[in-house]
Amino acid sequence: MNAAEPEPLITPTSDYPTWLALYDVGFSLIPLKPRDKTPLTGWRAYQKRRAARSDIEAWFKAAPNANIGIVTGAISGLVVLDLDSADAITEAERLGLPDTIMVRTGKGRHIYFRHPGYKTTNRAGFLPGMDIRGDGGYIVGPGSIHPSGALYAWENPPGQITLAEMPEWLVKALGTEPAAKVAPHKVRQKSRASSAGHKQNKTDFDPSGIEPTTACNVDDGLARILDELLGKPTDKTAREWRYRSKGSLSVRVDSIKPGQWYDHEAGRGGGLVALIAYILSCDHASARDWVAERIGAWPKAAPTQTAVEPSQEELALKARLEAQRILAEAKPAPANHPYLIAKGVQPHGILIDAAARLVIGLRDIDGTIHTLQRIDAQGKKRFLTGGIKADHFAVIGEWTPDTSHLLVCEGWATGASIHEATGDPVVVAFDAGNLIRVARVLRRRHRNIELTIVADNDAKADRADNPGVEAATQAAQDNDARLAVPDCAGDANDLVQAKGLDALRDVISAAVWVGAKEPTYPEPEHDVAGARAQLAEHIAAFMAEASAYQKALQIRLQEGKTSDAPWPIPPILGLPVDVGLGKTSQVRDQVIATLRSGCLGKGRVVFAVPRHDLGEEQVEAFKAAGINALLWKGRSAPDPTPEDPDQRMCRDLAAQADALIAEQAVEQTACAVSRDGKDYKCPHFEVCGYQRQKRRAAYAQVIICAHDSLFHAMPQIIGRPALLVIDEGFWQAGLRGTDSPVQITIDSLDPSEKELRCYDGKGQYDYPETQFLITYRLKLWEVLQSTKSGPLRYADLKATGLTPQNCRDAASLERMRLRNPGLLPGMGPKERARKLSNVARRSG
Repeated sequence: MNAAEPEPLITPTSDYPTWLALYDVGFSLIPLKPRDKTPLTGWRAYQKRRAARSDIEAWFKAAPNANIGIVTGAISGLVVLDLDSADAITEAERLGLPDTIMVRTGKGRHIYFRHPGYKTTNRAGFLPGMDIRGDGGYIVGPGSIHPSGALYAWENPPGQITLAEMPEWLVKALGTEPAAKVAPHKVRQKSRASSAGHKQNKTDFDPSGIEPTTACNVDDGLARILDELLGKPTDKTAREWRYRSKGSLSVRVDSIKPGQWYDHEAGRGGGLVALIAYILSCDHASARDWVAERIGAWPKAAPTQTAVEPSQEELALKARLEAQRILAEAKPAPANHPYLIAKGVQPHGILIDAAARLVIGLRDIDGTIHTLQRIDAQGKKRFLTGGIKADHFAVIGEWTPDTSHLLVCEGWATGASIHEATGDPVVVAFDAGNLIRVARVLRRRHRNIELTIVADNDAKADRADNPGVEAATQAAQDNDARLAVPDCAGDANDLVQAKGLDALRDVISAAVWVGAKEPTYPEPEHDVAGARAQLAEHIAAFMAEASAYQKALQIRLQEGKTSDAPWPIPPILGLPVDVGLGKTSQVRDQVIATLRSGCLGKGRVVFAVPRHDLGEEQVEAFKAAGINALLWKGRSAPDPTPEDPDQRMCRDLAAQADALIAEQAVEQTACAVSRDGKDYKCPHFEVCGYQRQKRRAAYAQVIICAHDSLFHAMPQIIGRPALLVIDEGFWQAGLRGTDSPVQITIDSLDPSEKELRCYDGKGQYDYPETQFLITYRLKLWEVLQSTKSGPLRYADLKATGLTPQNCRDAASLERMRLRNPGLLPGMGPKERARKLSNVARRSG
């Protein structure tokens, strides 16, 4: 490598395939501002979890010109040496750089190394012109644009070379070596997944693997290990070995990825150590010990391979073209093919190749073929190398725009039996993991179609789990579908062969809607007296914890901000209690005892109840015990007087309403505020019931409030409570629009509205946030346009990618569309209306 000789760039500018290519390598990604290094979103969370593909899609749609950020550290299995000048490059080459992944930056190079498994912090300028980015950092990724206009481009891309370990000189310069060096077989380095705290499940297999490729001594003993672990394979090739009767478990045995495996039945896979952990049901460390006992050393990363493996994109393209060619040359399959005879089904339009193998194309939702499955006369099934199965499927039967019902299953013969039993079109997903993905794809495109998921019943005497039923249940739960499960072990084809088509028809007709799992509770252990005693014990124990917390908090506050001591964690207790046990009075009595003991210091107790009338009862009960209690009311709550029995706490509710419309703080906008040396005050301020209660609250030991108050900012006069008690269920009080529906037209949510803009705290147009809001609005717009009259279904919102967090973010962005109108206390209605109209957004 020579920094003085420019070479042609080989990476295109940032586009969606570039994002996905980096994602598939296993990196944790974040969006950065175009031609900038500043994140467009909060990125700390992505040090612990990788963004989902749906997140990346939303980022790209919102800001297609955004730079790509790669979060370094354990989450990506990555440490990056940033060389920011030609001199730094020359010095690093003199010290010695191994062959590894490398990126050309605006002024220098990014050298990628495998994360060592222990914390490696960021270091700026540890040597002249050299920075390190590890845990807690991020870099600008390839495909991005430097502020100078230069392109971040691969020099050694992942498809051509593997990550190397940090060279010894770099480890010493950083001072990050473990305190004591030990023999390699005793060094337990965490895998990328375990370092990030990420637990992989059967539906999110990352094809890049969760650990380094196992090589060295394992190469010689791989066959012996596999024989002991899995028994004899059912099929062997130079590239992989297959296990189980249908060959559903494949293990790579070539020199490029030895030990890499994939369970097509369960839809999960990984490296050799992950396979051992999977089969033996043990943790990662125990699996490594198991290998070490058999080969006399710990598995370690393979050296750079001399053979260059094509990139995933190249393999996928090759498989797609090969699949389309094979299908074009194939002929209709005859009904007397051995596999069809063995399964007792008709061909249903599938094809046969020159080698007498059935060939079934896998298409995407738009009909494009991406790969295919071959089935020989003995029933052995193979997919094309590199072909993409995820999200792709086959269809049996006629699926037209008027189709109202689709059935979804795993295998093709299973789907053929279902089609023959029902006459309805069937979508074949080919394995349990892909079943969930395909169901999601179908629901996103066809929100009003009825889906029935037909499970494979994988019940076996030697295992407790049932991957087929578990995957089908999740697919039904996530996509508003019915679930049908054969009443005996096996799939739908097995059921037909054992009991006939009528038995399968009965199973499908009995399919049920699958909702969220209902919680289960143990049977009661006590009678009423025993339950009351146990309740008193729980409350007393919690009060003791609360008192101890307050003492610890006061000590920590005295230590000040400069102390490194951790802050104490406040205790939390939730109790589901039957009626008739006196829970409210028991809690109140223990609060009274705790206040009298002084264990809560000067802090107040906030006691939330469902309604104000119940709060008045609590006020009287506390007063009878000598405790100063106050019922806190909102501005719109009744405050009757002899002269006006309909009087409300606030005497100018119209001013409060205008403040809420403008998304401004009511206290500073409608009550009283000092601005530019001048005091502004509502003319009713001195007689206002809401302000009057503040003076009483200053001396109250207990504040009683309605549940609704929990969803608003706590008034400053109340401050931070020492104890919060919530009586009865309260979450319903946080819902808006249930008692008096909010009227919003579909046209008002049009994402293409020209005046759709968000503003920052300074009132300036915020382009990135506006693009995010357009993305969220587009998702909601799609659901509304495709939904029939009636309430929106949660499954439809979820299928389009609208999560609760998305909706909260969108609501926040909607508020950013408003600029401060400059409302002040004491303004008349006409002046407030004029100021609001000056900044009012359009109907959208």
